[in-house]
Amino acid sequence: MGCKFFRQYGIGEYIADFYCPQHKLAIEVDGSQHHSNDSAEYDRVRADFMCSLDIRTIRFSNLDVLHNIDGVLLQIAEEMNSALTPFHPPLPKGERGSSNKGELRELL
Repeated sequence: MGCKFFRQYGIGEYIADFYCPQHKLAIEVDGSQHHSNDSAEYDRVRADFMCSLDIRTIRFSNLDVLHNIDGVLLQIAEEMNSALTPFHPPLPKGERGSSNKGELRELL
């Protein structure tokens, strides 16, 4: 989709497994250690922090990545598409009735 992701990207005191600044999307790949109560609380606090920065986080298990990479990629693409909000800069006076729909179609 032409977006750049960074691996092991620092955000505050946390490190996202993958991060796309363009979409403010963090992707976490979790191993079995994330199933404990302590890890669940840590993950919740971390998710709240990311949310406070308007960063969305989606999580996948290691097994999903290893055995269902197509499904993982599809879910990432769906998340990125659902979060697209067209940017409409202020129009100069006299152009208020014009439309940017053609530009949006090119972006999608």
